Amino acid sequence: MFRSTVKDLTFVKVARDKAARRVVTAQVQPVYLRPQVSSIHQDHFTLKPAALAPSFDTSSGDVPQKCTFDTERAYSKIPTYKLLRAWGVLKLCSFSPLVRNSEKLLEFSSRVFGKHFVKRMIKPTFFLHFCAGENEHEIKPTIQFLQSNGIGSILDFAAESDIHEIPKSKDHMPHISGPNGTNLSSPKPPVPKHHSPVKPRVLPKKGKIHRNRTGFEKARVYDYTTEKECDHNARIFEKAIKAVHNNASEGFAAIKLTALGNPKLLESMSTAQIEIRELFGKFDEDQDGKISKEEFIHGYKKFFKQDKKGRKVLDDLLQTLTRSGEEHIDIVDWISKLSFKTMAELADQCIEPGPFRQATLGKEEIHLVDKMLHRAEHLAQTAAKLNVALLIDAEHSYFQPAIDHITVTLQRKYNKQNACIYNTYQCYLKETNSKIKEHISRSERENWNFACKLVRGAYMVLERRRAMEMGY
Repeated sequence: MFRSTVKDLTFVKVARDKAARRVVTAQVQPVYLRPQVSSIHQDHFTLKPAALAPSFDTSSGDVPQKCTFDTERAYSKIPTYKLLRAWGVLKLCSFSPLVRNSEKLLEFSSRVFGKHFVKRMIKPTFFLHFCAGENEHEIKPTIQFLQSNGIGSILDFAAESDIHEIPKSKDHMPHISGPNGTNLSSPKPPVPKHHSPVKPRVLPKKGKIHRNRTGFEKARVYDYTTEKECDHNARIFEKAIKAVHNNASEGFAAIKLTALGNPKLLESMSTAQIEIRELFGKFDEDQDGKISKEEFIHGYKKFFKQDKKGRKVLDDLLQTLTRSGEEHIDIVDWISKLSFKTMAELADQCIEPGPFRQATLGKEEIHLVDKMLHRAEHLAQTAAKLNVALLIDAEHSYFQPAIDHITVTLQRKYNKQNACIYNTYQCYLKETNSKIKEHISRSERENWNFACKLVRGAYMVLERRRAMEMGY
């Protein structure tokens, strides 16, 4: 709970005009901002100061250098008592038993001494080190102090969920079935499938689980309960966007999509996205990265029915996927134009049941996807109206294809005039380089501004543990 890490972040904005491309680098140190200190389960924000370095013009071939952190300059204006408090807090945070049992200690202290006493002890120490304040009024001085020193801010409502954190109580979970009878609301999820298109390095099935220095295996996550909880999270995100608008002239707001929908639904969406991509590889017979009309027809006849309805689906797909004047279909067109609804129509024509048909979303799932997209759309619309940059955080690898799909969908609409929606790319994943190239190519083709945040990635421990447990 009381951890502070320094992450190197790089913000990249690519203009539609290739000659005008510029790269901006930034280093950030996260600080936590909670509206309530009395309970560790209350909503909370993260205020991440982002120190922007001078931009580098890449049109002439210049390569941006790593942004250095001048500690003397950074700490010169901070009072000595705050530095001493930081030293003491971080020293305590290096004590693993304290960190591992922090929630239990808080709960025990609250029962014995009372919540008011615990708050009076925590707020001037841990809270004020990691947090900017409890509300918009309290965070304003911190944002202004950072701005006066050339540092921007990222306001982040730190809500996310994982498929393993879905509550066991059935009282608040409606039964949601996938196309194959999969219960999305089941308290005991099935063993998840690895969805990365890049084959991972095989790790031994047995061995020690990699932990960080404090023994933590994962970041703090928030459980998915009901659609009302997701609506509540969306309202908190909206408050964060408005707080950035009211207090920071060039600030960022960050959101996590696992707070806006069922995480198991996101995993199903990711599986569908992977199977759509896999189908392209099956149609691309010569593996040149393009599908000719002849290859498409041959591939369709190989996997899908040839009755009257099947031929109509074939004709409609050819018309949808083929751009005017183009004789081939590439992966960018394929991914951008094959929707979940189109995938369902295709799945109905499958000759034999297989991974593609099994991954297809059912009507209930598509309805929930639409509701999640509506929440994300409303937040993007609010950010665009208030001229606030909205960062979509990256999450676990088995959610990421769905997150990328939603983020690019928003970018296509709200990044036409300027960069409003930023995607996040985790550089520890092997596929990141090719994914960025694909998204830049898509932005140029569809005439919208590509904008992203490059991060090392925060789920290394979780991903390693998952690989060990599943044997890949």
